[in-house]
Amino acid sequence: MMKRFYGIFALVCFFAVSVLGCGKTETGSCRQISSPFQMKQAAMFDEDCGWGLSDDNEALFTDSGAENFTSVKKVTGVTASSDGFVGADFYDARRAYVVYFPGDDDGAWTGGVTMEYTADGGQRWKQTVIKFADYGAAALDPGSAYIHFVDEFRGYLLCCSAPAMGQMAKFLFETEDGGETFSMIGDLTDVVTGYPQGISFTDAETGYLAVTYHGEDNYLYKTTDGGRTWNSEKLEVESGGKVSYVDGYAPVFFGADRQDGALILKIVGNRVRYALFTTADGGNSWKQESDLAVDSVRSYSAGCGTQRLVVDDAGNMYRF
Repeated sequence: MMKRFYGIFALVCFFAVSVLGCGKTETGSCRQISSPFQMKQAAMFDEDCGWGLSDDNEALFTDSGAENFTSVKKVTGVTASSDGFVGADFYDARRAYVVYFPGDDDGAWTGGVTMEYTADGGQRWKQTVIKFADYGAAALDPGSAYIHFVDEFRGYLLCCSAPAMGQMAKFLFETEDGGETFSMIGDLTDVVTGYPQGISFTDAETGYLAVTYHGEDNYLYKTTDGGRTWNSEKLEVESGGKVSYVDGYAPVFFGADRQDGALILKIVGNRVRYALFTTADGGNSWKQESDLAVDSVRSYSAGCGTQRLVVDDAGNMYRF
C-alpha cells in the first residue's frame, strides 16, 4: 500500500519566515508541543483555539492552547481498503471538515466518499455521502481524499483511488452550499500525472494541486477556471546541486485577499531538502527562501505570531 500524504492547510494571517528550524538538526529554532496525540494535521487560529487530526483518526479541538487538544469526534466506519485514510480541512476556529471512504459492517468499501463537518467547534456534526456511481465515475479501489474550502459555502474535494499498474483515478468535486451537496467537476486521471497529496484554492477560480511524481516536472498543477482545466507549473528552483526528483506540497494562502502564501517543495538529490517559497500575488510569482531545517514534513499550517505548526512523519507537533 502506498504511503498516505496529508495536505497542507492555511490559516488567515501573514506568514513571514526566513529560516524555520524544527528537525533534529536545529532544535533551538522551535519547540516541540507536548501532546498525548500523534498528529496527522494541526492548526491554531489564535493562542487558544485550534484543530487537529490524530493518527487514530480523531478530530481534535482546543480552546486552551495547542498543548490541550481533546478529542471531539472519533471517525469510524472507514474502510480498511483505503488503509484507514482520513483527511481534514480546518476553515476557522469553529468550522472543520473530515473526509474518508466508508465501509460496511464487514469493512468493505461502499463505493463512495463521506464528508463530516461541524460549524460549532465539534459539538454537532453533519454528514454528506457522495456515491461515485451517481456521477458515472468508476468504482475503483479507494485511496486518498483531500478537501479544501474557499469560504463557508464553496469547497473542493479531490478523491483518488489506490494506485494500480502505475495509474491512479482522480475525481474532482465541488460544493456551493457548504457541503450539503456536491457536483462533479471532472475526471483528472489522464490530466494530472503522479500521486496527489493536497489541493488548495485562493478563490473560486484559482487553485493548486500538488503531487509526488519522482520527476523534476509535474509536481504542481494550477487551475484558473475552478478546476475545469489544469496545467503543470514549474518553479525556478535554486537546487544547490544535483536534483533527482521534486515532490510538491499544496501551497497555503492567507490574508484578507488570500494573496500571501507559502509553498514547500521536497527536493531530492545528494540530500533531501525542503525548500520554502513565498508569494505576495496569489502564486503568480514565487520567491525561494531558506530551506526548512526539518527531517520530514507531513503537514503544516501558518498562523499569526507563534501560531505556526509543523507535523513530521512521526506525528510530532512543533511550534516555530
